[in-house]
Amino acid sequence: MDLFGLGIAIFYFLIISKS
Repeated sequence: MDLFGLGIAIFYFLIISKS
């Protein structure tokens, strides 16, 4: 698994959730 890619996915998910 690409841990870095997963981290970015979670990062963007958190930003969208804040909106």
